[in-house]
This record gives sequence, C-alpha cells and structure tokens, in this order.
Amino acid sequence: MKILCNGCSYTAKVSPHRTERHTWPMFLEKELPNAEIINLGSNAAGNRYIKETTIEYCEKYQVDAVIVMWSGLGRVDVNISDEEFELCCNQTNAKTRYVGYKEQNYRNWFFTGGVWCREDRPLSELFPDNKIIVDLFLKYLPGYRIHEAPLERILSSINNMIDLQEYLTDKNIPFVFTSYQNYWNKQSAEMLKNKLNVDIKDDFSYNSGGSPYVCDFKKLQQYANKYLDFSKWCWAGAEGRTVFELAMEDFKGRSGSYDDGDHPGATAQELFTHKYLLPRLLSATNQTR
Repeated sequence: MKILCNGCSYTAKVSPHRTERHTWPMFLEKELPNAEIINLGSNAAGNRYIKETTIEYCEKYQVDAVIVMWSGLGRVDVNISDEEFELCCNQTNAKTRYVGYKEQNYRNWFFTGGVWCREDRPLSELFPDNKIIVDLFLKYLPGYRIHEAPLERILSSINNMIDLQEYLTDKNIPFVFTSYQNYWNKQSAEMLKNKLNVDIKDDFSYNSGGSPYVCDFKKLQQYANKYLDFSKWCWAGAEGRTVFELAMEDFKGRSGSYDDGDHPGATAQELFTHKYLLPRLLSATNQTR
C-alpha cells in the first residue's frame, strides 16, 4: 500500500534546522512496515501548498490512500521563480525558515507561516538582513499584515480543504483528514491562550504561526459543516481533539510531549498515530493489520 502524507511542520520529516523530527508519518511507517510512506510535509507550509502538492503527486503517481494534517487557516503560500528561490536560499536562514525545499517539492514556494509570524513588527525590522524576503512580501502580498487574518483569507484556506476532498472523492482515493491544531472551537483557543499567555477575542484571536484560532466561530463552523465531510476526519478521541490537544491535555508538557515548545514531540505523535490515526486509515482503506 502506498500512502501519501502531507502537512506543515507537524508532519515534516525534518525541522527548520534540518534535524530529524519524529512526526506521525514516521510512526505510521513503523506501524505499517510493508507500506510505502510518501511525506510531502514542509515546515511553515499553509493549506494551498498542501492541496496543490497533494493533487500534483496524485496526478503523477498512483497512491492507495492520502492522509492530510491541515495547517493554519491564516497562512498564505506563494509560488516564486527559480531566481527568487535561489536568492532566498543565499540569504541567512531563508531556505530553512521561509521557503519550501526545492529538492523535496515540485515548485518553489514562499510560506508566510512559522514562528517569526508572532512578531508584530514592520517587515524591514523582522528581516533586516533579508531584503529578498521583504521584496517578496511587497511583490506577492502587498498590504499583508502578519497579525491580521481576514475572514476571506480563512475561507479561502478552508476552500483548499474542500477542493482536495472533492478531488480525492472524484478519483476514488481513500483519505483521512485531520488538522494540526483545533481551530473549529473556542475551547481549543482558550487552551492555547493559557499556554501562551495571550488575549483572545470573540471575533478574532492570537495568531500562532499566522494561524487564527478564533474568527467568528459561528460563520466558520457553519461554512465548514456545510462543505466538509467531517466523517472523514480523524480526531484524538473526542470530536475536535487533535495531536496538539493530545500533547497539551494528556501529557501536560511532560518530556516528549513537545520537542521545542511549539510542536508535539515523539510521545504525543506516536500515541496519536497508533491509537487514532492508524485505525481510521485502516477503516478508510478496508485494510487490516
């Protein structure tokens, strides 16, 4: 069985510093030693990247199943030229923090996700030594503000989920969706607020990696429930719980639950894979161990 996996840094094989990261595709490979696991996850990636690279791979190669851990709703992904990509790679940390890895992916991607998005400062101050990064924002995302995620951007991100759901259904490819953190309800946002000591409003929330956790819940839930088939989603027990909630609630920050303060570590990732994700995959593909 060939399984295609995609997502952001919660899925990627390596960290931004190019060290191995213990994410769910690695544990899935251990659970299914006879399966071929393809991991397209990339640090800081948003949902446009996830949708488009998944479809591109499925158009080029045959796969038996797809698993996606969706990224933040406020992230924006942009395709850039070869020249721009090379310029980024020549800048300090640019390749590892802001640009999709060319050797791993099909096109040159510029991501707005990542830890640096938490800093609400002018671009010139955020990137004093990386003029190319500032230029790319001005060229492709004029008016983009790191700490603003209008509803249109969030709905556009959800549309990527809907598009991929429709594509996989049309192609009769079994799939399982989940999300890296739970942006569907206020309870999860409150937990994030307590962890990071930030203020969360009813209509808009703190951005983690450019990802809003609260944005008019009623509209967000109505839209998602209308177009997304949540019966295809994998939760960590109760509906809406993800690997993030698993690490936060079940392990409460103990060793192994978080590898760097922002990403679920090996303990949480392994439990999520074994107890929740694997059974959903086997059910979706009518397989047994």
